[in-house]
Amino acid sequence: MKKPMHVFAVIVVLILIGIALYWVGLSQGKSQLEAERKNFNTQLEQTNSRLVSAEYNVRLNQARFLLCRTVLDLDQRNFGLANNHLKEAYAALGNINASMVGIDPGRFESLRKDIGATDISVAVNLEEQRGRVFTFSEQLEALLPRTPTAARPAAAPQTTAPAAQPAGQTAAPAPAQPAQPAPGQTTAPQPAAK
Repeated sequence: MKKPMHVFAVIVVLILIGIALYWVGLSQGKSQLEAERKNFNTQLEQTNSRLVSAEYNVRLNQARFLLCRTVLDLDQRNFGLANNHLKEAYAALGNINASMVGIDPGRFESLRKDIGATDISVAVNLEEQRGRVFTFSEQLEALLPRTPTAARPAAAPQTTAPAAQPAGQTAAPAPAQPAQPAPGQTTAPQPAAK
């Protein structure tokens, strides 16, 4: 009778050890899962921030393009299109968080209001209007943050260009040079020229 009781006690102890090990594994799994969840949320926030920043940069570049287009339209005496492009530039600058893209918010808002308040009319001095829009473009360009230029690949060795020839003369072709054998190779004797 003692033997079945002893076996029962061992089984109970093994079950308790199994429950304890299961609980330890479960708690470790939860902590790893929580760490991964936090890491994922951090990466998601960073990606969202970069996406919004990229969208703002696209709007800034669109506004720059539209301001340049406005100057071109004024040069072509197309006042209606110039006025439309100026208003589109103002709209492109709307809802941009200037501090998020590294721009001085006060100067940015002042420029945006100036662009919005400008109306291009046909009877007014063209050069003054063109100069004003060009100044807006320059001010926006000055506000944009400067990014470091990407590392340039190593440049190939530069060869000197031939000197310019006087008109009517052509450069003489360069004399042909004999091929050099590779190191360790010998050259075959060549027949003598007659």
